[in-house]
Amino acid sequence: MGKTKRLLSLVVKYLNSEGASSTTAIFEHINNTTRHGTTMQTLTNVLSKNPNHIQSVESTFTDSILGGRYQVQVWDTPHERQD
Repeated sequence: MGKTKRLLSLVVKYLNSEGASSTTAIFEHINNTTRHGTTMQTLTNVLSKNPNHIQSVESTFTDSILGGRYQVQVWDTPHERQD
């Protein structure tokens, strides 16, 4: 199993258990729960290049440590939700 396929399966498993999450939340989870972690560039490539497994739901703003705000994407698996 390749490195990005392993990362994709970890991200899908995380999204199925936690629901829709931002890129930074997924990044922190992967880096805290795996031995070698990942880079933000690799994670964003996996998120954006696999629309059959992961889709962008919305974009939201988050606060920076220095007092600014920046935009992040929120991702989820493309299954039907029962609301």
